Amino acid sequence: MALRNCVRCGRLTDGRLGSLCPQCQREDAEAFEAVVDYLRDHPEANLMEVSQATGVDADHIRRFLREGRLELVGDPDALQCERCGASISTGRLCSDCTRAMEQAAAAQTRPPVESRPSESPARFHLGRHWLEERRERYRR
Repeated sequence: MALRNCVRCGRLTDGRLGSLCPQCQREDAEAFEAVVDYLRDHPEANLMEVSQATGVDADHIRRFLREGRLELVGDPDALQCERCGASISTGRLCSDCTRAMEQAAAAQTRPPVESRPSESPARFHLGRHWLEERRERYRR
């Protein structure tokens, strides 16, 4: 069992269940439901209106947006890409930065060209030399 402290309240919790304790997870789920219920009735509301009407902190709502649980439609300045600062509707990165990060990660996982196995004449030569040496031993 991996014990850790809840990032919100500091209580000891099972780390395998996430960074929040069960009570904070329930509170988080209730806050999310309140936001979703309000947005169903008021789809054009901006971040501050939702925060004031539901009592859920604006930073908490931004976290829902960054986690991809909510998506912005009309407020372009409410959420910015963490890498370049461009306006985004959900998540942490814009599509350009996401693509760039994926390409960088793919390049890091590929082995460098010089370390890739290749067919070199030296290997063939050594193998042929070894075979010739063996043949001479058996001829004697």
